[in-house]
Amino acid sequence: MKYVHPDIVVGEPVPEVEPRVNEVVLAHRLVWIRVLRWVVALLLALVIAFAIFRVSMMVRYVAAGVFYVGFLTWAFHPSVQKNRKKHAADRWSIPLRVEIRFQILLGLVISLLLILLMTGDGISEVGPYLGMMALFGGGALICMSFVAREPGQICCVDCEYPLVGLTIPCACPECGRMIYDASWTTDRARVRSGWFVPVGVLAAAFGGLMVYSSFANPGLMYGPMPRGVLMQLAPTDRDAFDELVARPMDSMQTDELIERLIAGNEGEDGWGYSTTNQQRWLAQFAGTGKISWDQYERMYGRVADWVRIELIDSGRGGGVRVGEEAAVRLISPRYIRLADAGVVVRYFFRGFEIGDDPDLKSGSTSEHYLSFLDGELGDSAYQYVQRASFVPDEPGELMIRGRVVVAMLPVQWKTQIRWDDPDGLFEVEPAWWKVIDLEHEIEVLP
Repeated sequence: MKYVHPDIVVGEPVPEVEPRVNEVVLAHRLVWIRVLRWVVALLLALVIAFAIFRVSMMVRYVAAGVFYVGFLTWAFHPSVQKNRKKHAADRWSIPLRVEIRFQILLGLVISLLLILLMTGDGISEVGPYLGMMALFGGGALICMSFVAREPGQICCVDCEYPLVGLTIPCACPECGRMIYDASWTTDRARVRSGWFVPVGVLAAAFGGLMVYSSFANPGLMYGPMPRGVLMQLAPTDRDAFDELVARPMDSMQTDELIERLIAGNEGEDGWGYSTTNQQRWLAQFAGTGKISWDQYERMYGRVADWVRIELIDSGRGGGVRVGEEAAVRLISPRYIRLADAGVVVRYFFRGFEIGDDPDLKSGSTSEHYLSFLDGELGDSAYQYVQRASFVPDEPGELMIRGRVVVAMLPVQWKTQIRWDDPDGLFEVEPAWWKVIDLEHEIEVLP
């Protein structure tokens, strides 16, 4: 049965009425509009701050996780579910402008939460997503121009012509439909707004252009940008970098770009897949003197913070005991991501010095791949992990030492290190190398 407005009386003129608004749903929407404004502002500030300070992915995951938990707690709160059911029973029960503001803010929150986790390609990574949001949002506005309704005056159910002042039964002055009783009327008139279609078309066109330029022709987005802006974006934005290096650069600009690439990727999450083009460009300067020792140190020196000696768990749970075999290994607790600038950064390991034993264990003069240092038992890389076994003969503190040399070697080099040669470690000195002395103390139990 259709809804019948209580103010309609057959045989009397249709009165002018107050729009029938669901006050509970409206109050709920207005409260959350105020809350979502602050959430959008906070998320936007975090996105900008994270981009400026290049925070680690762990910090991003924690921040996004807090917001996701808060969002889900809100979405499934009993009061929200109750109001949602009320709103679903009468979808057009609040002013349309309020609903649009609420949906826009909700969409911005979801978008910013996703952008919060994006670090790879800068605008190139965010652009397609924002473009699709604008494309679908514009399409939704265009569709709204045909179906959107909101509380208003009593009108014809077919053409929404206002019936105020007419006496039912009567014929609709607009479409001619015969209105026999109140069931042929509605107070949810279609919204006839002139801005839905033009704004929707503009948003959809902008979104389509963003998607097209991101995937097919990045020059449309980056071509008009001045060199200074491209310099800022180049370290982590692949398409901005490609546009920049396609333009002529003098020696000073080249030096500036080298420094920006190195400075922009110094963090733990630097030098990933999204900076492949930047790494290839740097490769042409490897060994030419264009990249200084200090810059190489900033690119590769972080290895010293990651490599360590670790006791291999025996599975007995009692630590190391006198007379029982124990084992140690060289390990990095995380995957070592470094720039592939036309060279390979490999390591040499002198061996494990266990206590006062003068004999080194597991050392060699050959180079090894850094990527194997995170190998775990069962991995294919584990067979290449430097490890050594020993049997302690007395209780107490046992110091295990090791020396690692990390060197930047051209890909074609196959070199060996000279550990005890007073003339130097290498016959041909690499462009950069670093000595790392490691210590690990173990308690030996009786």
